Amino acid sequence: MFTASWDFAWTILNLVILFFVLRKFLFKRVTSFMDARADGIAQSIEAADRRMVEAVELKERYEKMMDEAGKNADEIVATAKLRAEEESQGILRDARTEAGAMIERANEEIRRQKDGIVDAARRQIIDIALSVSSKVLKKNIDEKSNVEYIKRLFDDEGAA
Repeated sequence: MFTASWDFAWTILNLVILFFVLRKFLFKRVTSFMDARADGIAQSIEAADRRMVEAVELKERYEKMMDEAGKNADEIVATAKLRAEEESQGILRDARTEAGAMIERANEEIRRQKDGIVDAARRQIIDIALSVSSKVLKKNIDEKSNVEYIKRLFDDEGAA
């Protein structure tokens, strides 16, 4: 039993010596390493927080720019629609004016042709009447023969 207590005493003594040796040579280094590591981690966390704040600010700026771009796009589309509507109205107005002018020219041409046809018909009627009357005067027989002769002449002249 006595050996067991000496073993126990030696173990305690070894632990105390080991503690002081480790404390003298290793504890400060390990503590400074751990402190440095903790400081590095804290700095990394602070940097990450700063980057997170910057990212949030950038995201807000980006969203604001996107909203403005959307509004600008809406304004551009609205302006383009308005211009297109105005241009289409102008084209329609010009087309209606042009169509009206074309119709007016066509009506004028129809009137001229109609007047020409009427004039030509009058001249033909006058020519036929003169021809018939000259032929009647040349051959003035009796009234009954004159009527038959005139009918025959009109038939002949109408066929011509």
